[in-house]
Amino acid sequence: MTNTSQPIYSPLTPPMQETTLVATSRIIDLRKASSSLSVPSRCLIGLHAFTGCDSTSAFYGKGKQKALKMLEDNPGFHNTFCSLGGAFNLDEDLLASLERFVCMLYGQTTSPSSGQSLPPTRDALIQHAKRSNYQAAIHRRALQQKMNAPSPDGHGWTMKDGELAICWMTQPPAPDVLLECVSCGCAVGKCLKGWCSCLNFGLPCTDICNCTSCGNFEEEAALALDEDNCYDEL
Repeated sequence: MTNTSQPIYSPLTPPMQETTLVATSRIIDLRKASSSLSVPSRCLIGLHAFTGCDSTSAFYGKGKQKALKMLEDNPGFHNTFCSLGGAFNLDEDLLASLERFVCMLYGQTTSPSSGQSLPPTRDALIQHAKRSNYQAAIHRRALQQKMNAPSPDGHGWTMKDGELAICWMTQPPAPDVLLECVSCGCAVGKCLKGWCSCLNFGLPCTDICNCTSCGNFEEEAALALDEDNCYDEL
């Protein structure tokens, strides 16, 4: 377990961070750590929020190390992530740049091993970008006494019955004719968890599925999808 104290500031020394790991303790020079990066440190807030944090989802199978390496190799995206969170509203130019970054992030020469490995639809990406931008804006204003943050409603979230809920998409993930052809091959379970591809699309299993002991029938499909919140990757 790692316990991290508050940063240590002194007029005579650069910003420091004290960390404790079990019985060992060390002081990290934050300025030196920042200068060792090959990307501007202001990029890190935007990159962290966009690639997954406590309040934003991650891209399945795309870790932060890969995203950071790609950012290091493509300086053209530095301004993109330095700008993310600059304002609470996401502008079209920034969204277009984030879309290019995701296309590059998913660039691959082999077929995806599962449906979860597919890139998000543009509609889903827009909602994710809005959430990431809103969270980055909160982070960038963390030292302000009053940040005047707007309601997250409409920034990738929506209010339902007085509670804040994630707005994953505003459009179907695919045309209805394609969704009707979705089938699963679940070897275990009753197709009531997030790894069932039919359930992920809110569809009941059909005769073309290869699942056994299936419990994902017409009436259970929508209910089980709402209850299973364990998988929040795009």
